[in-house]
Amino acid sequence: MKRLLALVAALAMVGLAIVLRGLIDDDSGDDGSSGGGDDGRLTLVCGPELLAACDSLEAGDDGIAVTIEDEAETAARLADGSLVLDTETAWLAAGPWPDIAASQGLDVPDLAGSEVLAHTPAVIVARNDRMEAINSACGSANWSCIGDAAGGQWTDLGGEAAWGRVEVGLPDPDSGGGTVAVNQAVASRVGRTDFATNDLDVPEVEDWFETLAAESKDNASSISPLSQFLRVPGSLGVVGALEAEAISQLESAAVADELATTVPEPSSNAEVRLWA
Repeated sequence: MKRLLALVAALAMVGLAIVLRGLIDDDSGDDGSSGGGDDGRLTLVCGPELLAACDSLEAGDDGIAVTIEDEAETAARLADGSLVLDTETAWLAAGPWPDIAASQGLDVPDLAGSEVLAHTPAVIVARNDRMEAINSACGSANWSCIGDAAGGQWTDLGGEAAWGRVEVGLPDPDSGGGTVAVNQAVASRVGRTDFATNDLDVPEVEDWFETLAAESKDNASSISPLSQFLRVPGSLGVVGALEAEAISQLESAAVADELATTVPEPSSNAEVRLWA
């Protein structure tokens, strides 16, 4: 399954490379000079969850220079004018970030977006034995049930006392992957992905989410929860991530065989677009 998903992702990125190469070529002047920075390259601003794909694009095309930053930071720079998308710069993001920024009150310039170039769902990652306990206690792995247990003991989910607390980790919602993972968590509680703001005001949803968010924030570090989990396995018990990030990181993880990844229902997906 991992190989199939990796192949799909690779094919999507091949198509993306063609789009980017076309953007550079379309900006070429009559004298044959290309659009881009002073060195003639296109600066591609990428969200952190697209690091592997963007690094691969940069390595395979000397006409592309990659910058990695959270989508929220990119949106803020677009709003204050410190970043301009033009013939020299484009933005690759997971999620409809111009709309997200506008909903947060940021005055982002009108941008042209490509069709969806790739998409990846949010997943739950845990050790095999922890995932078995979650599946047994919850029917299937889902954030609604995990959130109820967050901060409690694994024994509450039928796990072993030696496992200690149920330490959870959700990505920062300022990133594309974080937004999708958090939306997926809320969707599991509400029961659908097209929930509205007032759905969050229901006490059983609001109180549940405040607990889950607080526990996740207490466990947060300078790196993504998945990266933290892989570097220090005992630091977290169950984390949220994008499937693309999980595939990329688990391929080189020494403990990959000890981990389980599942796409919970209802599924929430990150759609990757190029903005220019």
